[in-house]
Amino acid sequence: MSDMGHVTPIPRDCSSNVPAVSRTQNFIRKNQLDSPIFACICCSCVVLGLICTLTITLLIIVQSSQVSAQDSRPQAYSRMSSKDQSTEVRFRLSPDVKPMHYDLYLHPDLVKGTFSGRVTILITVKSKRTYIALHQKDLNITNASLKTFDLAENAEIPIKECYTVGTLEELVVTFNEDIRPGI
Repeated sequence: MSDMGHVTPIPRDCSSNVPAVSRTQNFIRKNQLDSPIFACICCSCVVLGLICTLTITLLIIVQSSQVSAQDSRPQAYSRMSSKDQSTEVRFRLSPDVKPMHYDLYLHPDLVKGTFSGRVTILITVKSKRTYIALHQKDLNITNASLKTFDLAENAEIPIKECYTVGTLEELVVTFNEDIRPGI
């Protein structure tokens, strides 16, 4: 046996006969970045990341303020106002007012992405009422009227007040006198 001591073999790259350790050291020496340049690149990445985060946050804030501004736009109907949820107005519409037929006329403006129109709703009132509530959301209602239909003597019923209940997305029409069943 030889008295030579333990020798660790040097790993070699398969493609050449040059030891892999020396190739790695040469690569590090050739491509070594100066520390000021490396620090500048790192700082630039951090600053760009902060700018992107702030931009996204700003866009979210602006978009949410535009949505809330649309929700608080004034109604064009002069007698119409907005009120808090009334104790007698509930989430579900009253079963005492039943819609029988709808006539809906829409005039879309495809360039602006808006529409105008008119709706006539034929309803049956099953019990005495002081108001009628209708679903409405994101509508600018400019006129409301109530007329009797298919009676011996038809007439217009005077409206006391129209207002929206924002939390329920409803239009409430109140009257000077109670509406009788059968109208």
